[in-house]
Amino acid sequence: MRNAPAENAQASNAEPTAAQMEDAERLMREYGGRSENELMNELISAAAMQRAEGSFDAAGMRKTAELILPMLTPEQAAKLEMILSMMENGA
Repeated sequence: MRNAPAENAQASNAEPTAAQMEDAERLMREYGGRSENELMNELISAAAMQRAEGSFDAAGMRKTAELILPMLTPEQAAKLEMILSMMENGA
């Protein structure tokens, strides 16, 4: 039992699971060919719809983004962080 906190700490810093990687790859295939404007419009529409339905999950969105961030350039990561902040603040 003494090792439980250390094990929990390791679990929170664990590498993405195979299922999470598959989800990230699926998203890349689905959205990879779209322009930045198309992606922004899709994101804003999806967030607005989820807010209207009461199903918007900022924490879930952030968790998904954390899977994608390591695959991005520093410029892309900064832009994603900006977008996440906008979405979390209701933009």
